[in-house]
Amino acid sequence: GGTLDAAQRARAQGVLLVFILTRHGVFRGYPGNVFERGDGTNEMNLMRRPWYTRALASPDLVAVTCPYLPEETLPPNSTDKKQWRITVSKAVQLKGAGGEAEVPSGSSDGPIVFGVAGVHLSYTRWASIFRTATSLRGRGKYGCGDMGSSKVADLGLACFLVDINTNILMDRRLLGLGSQALGSLDYDPSLYTFHEAEPMMTQHLFTYNVIFGERLELTTTEHLIYKVNHSALVEATERRREE
Repeated sequence: GGTLDAAQRARAQGVLLVFILTRHGVFRGYPGNVFERGDGTNEMNLMRRPWYTRALASPDLVAVTCPYLPEETLPPNSTDKKQWRITVSKAVQLKGAGGEAEVPSGSSDGPIVFGVAGVHLSYTRWASIFRTATSLRGRGKYGCGDMGSSKVADLGLACFLVDINTNILMDRRLLGLGSQALGSLDYDPSLYTFHEAEPMMTQHLFTYNVIFGERLELTTTEHLIYKVNHSALVEATERRREE
């Protein structure tokens, strides 16, 4: 009874699944229902998911995905629902006896990674966390979490939470994503990038080197990948405060 109650409370708070996927492909999650299993036959397919690959690419950082919908290929016994979600994940490194990350003898690849741990959250819950953390109404002001009210719209307040690749994790449009009908969207939240949504602002940030482009040359084509320069962003912010 206690375990079931805890699972129901987690679901009520927007926690869809807490999980770990080891580097050997072993997947364990809580609550113990089938939520996401790739094609429903092989847990190794989960290793292709952005929450796994991004966590491994930056093992010292927390990875956050763009909003996305669960796979169409969910198993027949899945209890998952068709709702927007995000995944927050982090690489789990093995620790030695002294509590330090364990590095194989003679290795230059860094600590051994046991796997990736994370949590699937409903996007409605993610938006609620963002609003609570960034609202300034308690101080008689308007913050990022207050976007969406008519007064804030009149003030022209626009905030963006983006990852290092300029994918938008939160902005004015995404704050209400959980209440919007899928057919009413004129954009794909899972492919929603800052440089496409705000081209003029992107050009302005280029002048401060806050956003820069890297060319990716493939066999038959070439792509320009946009990234955020965090140190330049901090410097630009400090300069604006001094002005």
